[in-house]
Amino acid sequence: MPTAHCCLLEDCSELVFLNPGVETCLGNCRARPWEPHKYADKETQDRNLAFLLGWVREYATRDDEYSLRSHRWLFDRFNGVKREFTTLA
Repeated sequence: MPTAHCCLLEDCSELVFLNPGVETCLGNCRARPWEPHKYADKETQDRNLAFLLGWVREYATRDDEYSLRSHRWLFDRFNGVKREFTTLA
């Protein structure tokens, strides 16, 4: 499952995989503050929340470069120092 990210691994000295689970990520999406660099106002941002939540829910089943499958593939093949965090603590 090669991706565009593979070439970046060659320059990495350490790889950190933030993998707290879908439910945690959904909570983070719901609690995110307004991102003025992306949206004109908070209301515009919030109109995209349903799409974002659906996209995050599909993380474990999608097959794109932003999926769990792709991230796991990269992490498992990295030969340098690596850490995976499965909680926010």
